[in-house]
Amino acid sequence: MSFIPTDPTQLTADWLTETLRSHGRLLQGAVTAVEQMAVTSSYVATHVWLALGYSADAPAHMPVRLFVKLSQEHPELGPKEVEFYSRVAPQMAETTPTSSLPFVVCYGSGYHPESLRAFLLLEDLSDSHVPGERPLPPTALHCQQIVEGLARLHAFWWEHPRLDDLSGLPTRASVERLITDAQKNLSDFVDVQGDRLSVERRAILERVCSGWPPRRKERTLAGAGLTLVHRDAHAGNFLYPRNSSQRVQMIDWDAWRVQMGSDDLAYFMAAHWYPDLRARWEMALLRRYHAGLSAWGVENYTWDDCLLDYRESIIRTLFTFVGGYRKGRPPALWWERVEKLLMAYDEWHCTELLHS
Repeated sequence: MSFIPTDPTQLTADWLTETLRSHGRLLQGAVTAVEQMAVTSSYVATHVWLALGYSADAPAHMPVRLFVKLSQEHPELGPKEVEFYSRVAPQMAETTPTSSLPFVVCYGSGYHPESLRAFLLLEDLSDSHVPGERPLPPTALHCQQIVEGLARLHAFWWEHPRLDDLSGLPTRASVERLITDAQKNLSDFVDVQGDRLSVERRAILERVCSGWPPRRKERTLAGAGLTLVHRDAHAGNFLYPRNSSQRVQMIDWDAWRVQMGSDDLAYFMAAHWYPDLRARWEMALLRRYHAGLSAWGVENYTWDDCLLDYRESIIRTLFTFVGGYRKGRPPALWWERVEKLLMAYDEWHCTELLHS
């Protein structure tokens, strides 16, 4: 598709008709009416909620409400999310019942490499789901649904033969490049912290950025336990059902990668929860996740493997925040998360994994 809308006023009935037809969604008839119910903007995208009307000959199952995401100029975020809904999601939908999919239906997508703009036409779940109340963590029930959804996603792609085609598997060179970059970026992170960073914590961060745990590195290079991960699984990237019989849905797929599934769990819990909440819920959720992997067909992955992977993922997530730091990144995006990760790092005795 050559035309990528950049403004809500461009979401006309004609454009929607063409887009739905070109994606095989509208086999006959046309969109005849469009009403913008709401519009919001963030630094990465404009979000538009639409109410649609169709001609009399249009199929009755066509959605009367759509959620539209118009991405701002970015060389990676827009195309990654478009790729997820155009390549990843359809492969899961081929063999997985819709009721088990942990993401919303996509009715159309597109990306223009020259303008760096992207769009998504998504199922609007406003009537059945609500966003989280950040910074509050989800309820216990919703946390259970989240880890079950992550288990379903990870189990489907666990050591899947198509992973390399989707994203490219990590190589020794790519891992070493990450470690080299992390050591360079650490100095910027230390500078912005100044005397707020203790000598003890600086030593931990220097060790974390100097190399991955040996077991994690070798498993990654061997492709053992690799899967597709959301990679930004914080509470705000889920929609929560109004009715407990429905499932939580994951949104914002612009950061997905091929990594260890436990990375999503470490990001969800260790990077965002204080010790008290983790002490009460963390272990039970890890057990639910491991049971979910087994139920969905992952074999030869023991409970001890899961715990060890989670501990290594705490290190990997800390590595991402500190080693991936860029000058000017707002402290609101990393300060509390790094602090919580360091607490988890201590409680899970992660230092011993770096010396194993």
